[in-house]
Amino acid sequence: FKPKFKPKTIILLDENGDPLGFGKDAKHTYMATEPMKDKWMLFERFKMALYDDDDAPDIWEDDGDMEASQINNDQDEKKNHQQEKIPIRDTLKATNGKLAKSSVVFIAAFKYLEQQAKEYLGRNKLTKKLFKTCTKKDIQWIITVPAIWNDAAKAQMRQWIIDAGLVDPNIEGQCKIVYEPDCASLAIQYEINNSKSQICNITDDPEDDDEKEIDLRNSAGMKFTKGEKYILVDAGGGTVDIVVHEILNGKSIKEIFHPSGGAWGST
Repeated sequence: FKPKFKPKTIILLDENGDPLGFGKDAKHTYMATEPMKDKWMLFERFKMALYDDDDAPDIWEDDGDMEASQINNDQDEKKNHQQEKIPIRDTLKATNGKLAKSSVVFIAAFKYLEQQAKEYLGRNKLTKKLFKTCTKKDIQWIITVPAIWNDAAKAQMRQWIIDAGLVDPNIEGQCKIVYEPDCASLAIQYEINNSKSQICNITDDPEDDDEKEIDLRNSAGMKFTKGEKYILVDAGGGTVDIVVHEILNGKSIKEIFHPSGGAWGST
């Protein structure tokens, strides 16, 4: 699967809480505008910052004099702590130390992303004509969240989307909050079942640059069949999320275990 550019989770807000930029552009703008550094607010990794648990006890801390039974108890406590769903913070801290309500940051982010989506759909050849007759009520939003978020956190995210003006709370199903690894699982199935071919390097020799075209659907182990079970590990920058699914008829899947994971990402 070809790599794609992924914007950083960075947003720049002005003193009124309105978005000025997103991703690397936001950081570059902030760094290049010295007079506004004390007024504007730059939030980096703001999604992960929602549930960074700095105050949690370090239950991995090891005491050389601890007995084996105590170590086992602590390991069980660690396991239970990891499996516990995590609530989200009410406030976030900008790089200049200023605090803002989490709602302000995320509502601004949703508004910015909505504007970007409108601009893209408005200029894309395939959607330009359709988008002219499309209203807000015609758009369904699928918002993905890490598997470690609890129900209260998901409900809060939905409320922020409503407050941002993207969703009408009276329209059932216009906004769906779903776990990231569940979406990744379906996306992988789609890619494997629908990609006619993919350029892949199938040699183990690092000096051999020859690439051959292979059909992913006919590759050994790359085609799912009914009844087959699999584990998907979504190792992202902030979290690592895990799901266990079983293939049903068509593109349907069955959840074997509830999605789980932790804040073990690469950044």
